[in-house]
Amino acid sequence: LENGVPVLNGRVDRLDVPAQHRREISLPLGDAVTGEGEILLNLKYRLKQAQPLLSAGHTLAYQQLSIRSYKPSSLGLCDMSAPTIRDNDTRLLIVEGNDFVLEFNRRSGLVTRYEANGRQLLKDGASLRPNFWRAPTDNDFGAGLQRRYEAWKNPEMKVESFESRMDGSQAVVNVTFDIKSLFAKLLFEYRIDARGAIKVSEKLVTTPGAKVSEFFRFGMRMDMPESFEYLQYYGRGPMENYADRKLSQDIGIYIMRSVPMLRLDRIDKFHRFVCGCDGLYIADKA
Repeated sequence: LENGVPVLNGRVDRLDVPAQHRREISLPLGDAVTGEGEILLNLKYRLKQAQPLLSAGHTLAYQQLSIRSYKPSSLGLCDMSAPTIRDNDTRLLIVEGNDFVLEFNRRSGLVTRYEANGRQLLKDGASLRPNFWRAPTDNDFGAGLQRRYEAWKNPEMKVESFESRMDGSQAVVNVTFDIKSLFAKLLFEYRIDARGAIKVSEKLVTTPGAKVSEFFRFGMRMDMPESFEYLQYYGRGPMENYADRKLSQDIGIYIMRSVPMLRLDRIDKFHRFVCGCDGLYIADKA
């Protein structure tokens, strides 16, 4: 596999390795390891003949070996042209390009409209907003973390400063929030290119010595329309896997519908969790 895409396959019909012995086998990889992507070798050991309770072809063991290490994808923005900032509205700040419109609410400091290629990417009434919370697990309930961390579930945030400017071919919006109940400030920098791609930098500045609990999560939340129900990602799958329980799931490209993940959240459980995820693509039927 190169970045999850099969580039070569083969079969060794006869291993001829006695029990408790070793043997080296050369695999003709050839040009399959050219390029710069991650190269993985999937090995499966299958029965050649049927056995009691097991049919011929049954996989007895498997392993995924790394031939060339993974390199994270670049998060660079486009420099070909520049978007436009419209700041003549007292309620909204608008950043727009040829195929996108992005609206910031000056009062809340949040992105309240994100439209690209004629499609609304935010659910009605939703916003791109900071998030410190997740659904508690059974272990969390046992430790009482849902009560200890409750102050972070929906803290009141007031806009302290809101600024915009152009930096070369990118529009830059800086927002600072004051979270008085948690003795903290939250700093955001949004960089938007001409395609409507957004690079968000988020920084939490706490007060030394303040008695504030830890929190479940640090990041962003974006509620999308329900029509965006198809997911594709490159990582471990297709079943759930965690840092201490991941080797059973191979790295590859996986496609699934998001509906089962939404149902898991409704019963206060984790969303489906996967390790080593690089690149998440969300699409509707169109």
